Amino acid sequence: MIASGGNLRELKGTRKSIGGIQNESIQFHNQKLTLHKGDLLYLGSDGLEDQNDIKRKKFGRNNIKKLLMDIMDLPLVHQKNKVDSTLDNHMQGTDQRDDILWMGIRM
Repeated sequence: MIASGGNLRELKGTRKSIGGIQNESIQFHNQKLTLHKGDLLYLGSDGLEDQNDIKRKKFGRNNIKKLLMDIMDLPLVHQKNKVDSTLDNHMQGTDQRDDILWMGIRM
């Protein structure tokens, strides 16, 4: 996801696995974008989106987008703390079910 000028934009990749048996007819597509000073680039795995709560409800893509919209103007260390605390609140009473990788890079 890219945060720029108060907006959040999702850059979707090709839906193709990088392991296992492959459908050779599906090819990865290159995408180019121009980032400007102050823009934020958020990169992450599906672990955050798929993490469930005590009722087995996933954190979800919409919650990620809302969270990023709420924190994008904060310094990165504060953003990390907010993501951590939001995830901790969501996971109360459950274990982490998958690896979670999430990073923000300010240009």
